[in-house]
Amino acid sequence: MILVRHTFKFWQVHSENVRDHCRSASEQVNGKYDSVLSFWRINIHNFHATITMLLHYLIRTKHSPGKKCRY
Repeated sequence: MILVRHTFKFWQVHSENVRDHCRSASEQVNGKYDSVLSFWRINIHNFHATITMLLHYLIRTKHSPGKKCRY
């Protein structure tokens, strides 16, 4: 359980860092590239959310088959 929580904390912090990095990058470029960066920012966020959901599913099915997830 502790490992699961640490893993999720890592993913939360990591995805926040990616979003902050993209936000600061989009502020530095001119308006022409703004829409491109916002497009990539959304995709990066979706990618991290998908990975987190897959990780959650794999951990839950591997460690507690037939039981409900308690956390």
